[in-house]
Amino acid sequence: MSQNKERPVVFVVEDGDGTRQLSCLVLESYGFTCRSAGSVEEALTLIESDPRVDVLFSDIHFPGGLTGVDLALKTAHAPYNLPVLLTSGLAVEYVEEILPDGVAFLEKPYTPEQLLSAIRSVMAKHRVLSTPVA
Repeated sequence: MSQNKERPVVFVVEDGDGTRQLSCLVLESYGFTCRSAGSVEEALTLIESDPRVDVLFSDIHFPGGLTGVDLALKTAHAPYNLPVLLTSGLAVEYVEEILPDGVAFLEKPYTPEQLLSAIRSVMAKHRVLSTPVA
């Protein structure tokens, strides 16, 4: 777990400002610390400068450049070894074809309860969550 033992850190990567802010608001209301970025490139820079992250939650598609799948591939293994949860409004069948092994998926649209449940599940699977969060 990150240095902040009371509040697990979720890093949200989403190009939609409103969706990113709402996701952070929901997570913070349930006892998580939220860091965020609007692009994969920004996320990689921020994670490299401060790798204290307990789970990465990212959209799959971004305009131009890198995708959430690229981000998952770069952060799910050494040196970061982050639990990753990807999300998208794309057809589940398509996502299943591109989803890397060991990466969880949450279909859009999702409710706050579904987001919380998915984050908790990913963290529990990776044994990051040692104490229950609200």
